Amino acid sequence: MLVNFAELAMMRISGVRSRNFVDQPTGLFNRLRFEEDIRITLLNGKKSLVYCVDVIAPQALNDVVKALGCSFAQDLILAIKARLQTLIPSGRLLYKVSPTRFGFILDEHDAIDSVCQKIIDDFKTPVECQHIPIPMQIGVGVLPVLEASQKDQDWLRLVVSAADAARDQNVGWACYEPQLDAAQQRAFMLLSALHDALTRGHQLSLVYQPKIQLPELTCESVEALIRWNHPTLGVVSPAEFIPLAEKTALMQSITFWVLDALVEQARAWAAQGLHLRIAMNVTVNDLQDSRLVDAIEAHIQARRLDPQMLELELTESILMSKPVSVLHELERARRLGLHIAIDDFGTGYSNWAYLRKLPAQTVKLDQSLVRTLETSAQDRRLVKTLIELAKGLNYHVVAEGVENNEILRLITEWGCSQAQGFLITRPLEDKALTTWLADGGFKG
Repeated sequence: MLVNFAELAMMRISGVRSRNFVDQPTGLFNRLRFEEDIRITLLNGKKSLVYCVDVIAPQALNDVVKALGCSFAQDLILAIKARLQTLIPSGRLLYKVSPTRFGFILDEHDAIDSVCQKIIDDFKTPVECQHIPIPMQIGVGVLPVLEASQKDQDWLRLVVSAADAARDQNVGWACYEPQLDAAQQRAFMLLSALHDALTRGHQLSLVYQPKIQLPELTCESVEALIRWNHPTLGVVSPAEFIPLAEKTALMQSITFWVLDALVEQARAWAAQGLHLRIAMNVTVNDLQDSRLVDAIEAHIQARRLDPQMLELELTESILMSKPVSVLHELERARRLGLHIAIDDFGTGYSNWAYLRKLPAQTVKLDQSLVRTLETSAQDRRLVKTLIELAKGLNYHVVAEGVENNEILRLITEWGCSQAQGFLITRPLEDKALTTWLADGGFKG
């Protein structure tokens, strides 16, 4: 019998190619086949809808692996697969496109809402695996695939973005929107650029917002605020890049950058005979281990820095997330001589019994309460009461968001310790601040 080696080689190549299209653990076609089938659909002139089902957050799946093992996690994915196959229209292929995501392709005329809602409603019931119910975090993304001219577009990335947005916003399912994709690309670009800004160049800087003593109107302390001037993007607001950084390890890098810059500024001012306490904002991640307080202690010892010139500001809400580690690090900071302030007070838990356990000397009333004092009788009663309670418990009280003289008059009358806001001055660069102080500061 003659062997056709060319034919045999082609069969082997075909077999390898087929295996390359299969997700081995589930037996489903994989991402490569999913993308190939989308292209084929386009070439055939069919208008279709691409779906992506994001079944569980990657961190949640990681928690399952850590708690119950890899074998359990794999069985869980198989159970999810089996359930999804009963929920998509008969005869349609289910694809495994990533560790936590599945996909399928339907005709344009299939009703999007009914398809998505069927999946969402079914997964409200936890998936049972080895008799253990595991709750899901479903997000379904939908993307119309309409024109053959778009065959080279990154369809999978777009539909995955829609699925992630649906889950993150807790809306169940979402169609792809160009503006959403643009926002996600900008977010990624900013995070990438922020890493460069932290490691080289002079893109980042600090500005300082004064706090004035009441009723004297003198300035003894400031709050340090970070600013970013990108060489091509221009000024990037901290309201945009800080929330992005807080989801990554970059946030701690920002905190350490601020600390280093703040210490240099404090030493420069001290050399000029200017002694201002400088406050910096910290997050729960900054206090989940000892690195931040260790770095502060090293600065104090190496640079002969007066610890009384440093203040840590943290929001009251983060005190509830990891109270043991946060409390331990705050007590260390307090023993070093730093001041501790609770920021945005009055908008979160405001648990006085719990706050009394913290080594804080100051509470900062949130600007959302202070700015409405002229127009809201309820906020006036609330702020007046908060000031009285805080003062009765020996806290210094700072009012943020003071924007006119009437608000300043009210909080002074109620015994507030300090005021901060645009009425006093907008945040100033270091040289502008020293000039402002030399000119007499806030004159009322």
